[in-house]
Amino acid sequence: LGEEDRGNQWDYEKLQENYVYNLLDQSKFGAAAAYLQGYCDLSSFSDTVLIDFLKYFIPSRNRVVLTMLDGELKNRGYNTSKIFSPETASLPDIEDLLNGTVTIWVDKGIRMENGMGIPDIVIGSGFFIDYEGYILTNYHVIESEVNPEYTGYSRLYIRLSEESKEKLPAKVVGWDKVMDLALLKTEITPPYVFAFSNDDNLKMGQSISAIGSPAGLMRTVTSGTISSSSRQFMPMGTTLQVDVPINPGNSGGPLLNQSGEVIGVIFAGIEQFEGINFAIPGYYVKLLVPKLYNEGPVVHPWLGMALQNELFDWVVVYVAPGSPAEKAGLKAGDILKKIDDESVQNLVKIQNYLIRFDESAIVSLEWTRDGDVMKGFASLARRPDLPFKMLIENDRQENLFAAMFGFEAERIGNKRKQFRITKVYPGTMADESGFAAGDLITLRNSKIDMEYEVYYLETLYEGIKGGFMESSLIIYTFLDSNVFI
Repeated sequence: LGEEDRGNQWDYEKLQENYVYNLLDQSKFGAAAAYLQGYCDLSSFSDTVLIDFLKYFIPSRNRVVLTMLDGELKNRGYNTSKIFSPETASLPDIEDLLNGTVTIWVDKGIRMENGMGIPDIVIGSGFFIDYEGYILTNYHVIESEVNPEYTGYSRLYIRLSEESKEKLPAKVVGWDKVMDLALLKTEITPPYVFAFSNDDNLKMGQSISAIGSPAGLMRTVTSGTISSSSRQFMPMGTTLQVDVPINPGNSGGPLLNQSGEVIGVIFAGIEQFEGINFAIPGYYVKLLVPKLYNEGPVVHPWLGMALQNELFDWVVVYVAPGSPAEKAGLKAGDILKKIDDESVQNLVKIQNYLIRFDESAIVSLEWTRDGDVMKGFASLARRPDLPFKMLIENDRQENLFAAMFGFEAERIGNKRKQFRITKVYPGTMADESGFAAGDLITLRNSKIDMEYEVYYLETLYEGIKGGFMESSLIIYTFLDSNVFI
């Protein structure tokens, strides 16, 4: 806000330093490691602080973080040989990696099929990120443990290996439905703890491996390559597309580079298409792990506006009523230019920037309206789990056309449900469906499908390309869309 003199000796680096000390004092080494890697610039810390951190982390045996701290001190001419020996942070072998993974069992009791009772068990994978017994997995694996809408039986266990038949109880500490992550806690000391890679610039064709329990076959290692490093497959940010063989039971397992460092968390495969599988990039996981340690659901922030790309500009096509964006003064048709010092070059970059913040954080905004530059501040609000579901229930359908489907339209005469399309944004569903300015569209029925979290809109469509022949057309959008910030 430009009020640095009100800080009373505190600055951003001092706050970071204090936060890391608090995590270490609570033995939350996994959170401290992820925070240092995801948020901090080590060069901003003093020699004394770095030496303290190094001493704290030696028992954790986190090879990546120890090497980071040791390297920064050596760059400053400090001799760390009396504190830390690099040999204690050697590369793991395959047995270490296998020992650090677990199979997640969620016992949901008995389900009835055709009059017969069948054990209902969800199987997933997970891996240790902390010697205090913290395990990372997917939210969808343990959903029945924390979803208030689920009212059935649910018990969570882990198994360490096939040799050990014992099912050890575990509890859910924190979870993130949007990014499909969950943190578990079990009261054992793990034989190995994984470290996250510092390299977030993953390349197509890069060799990778995955460890998990496909179909319950524990400690299974598969190998492959990165097919794409930037698929927009989730509501925020991007995902890794990989060709590593993935099957039910792999969800929540670690995706590793050739050094045995975690570069992602496996979360999905497409059953109909062999070899098309996905993982949550380590970049996001490192940012979210400290929040998972806070217990309960992770709250994502939002400004409450939807953007569409037009040439080189990002146009605000929708502003949610009562949202931070509306309170800051933005309107549909504005062109967003900056959030803080981050220029709006693409939607993912801005989502990656905002994911670092908590609810109520204040950001500055810059936008243009009819060529005039405008500025303001906004206090971030809590992102709804399903933005479109909330907005459909609180706003008119036509106000959401551009955000949902990528077209703008005007009402025709006094007909309540007939519209003329005035604009189509490139790369959207409307564009790919062949919509064009001048086409006519009449709304018929709409439906929210909560099983698949999809909104369907049944229409009568008269398009220029079809000679204005009337045809029935159903268009749809996911309720948790990636057009929002």
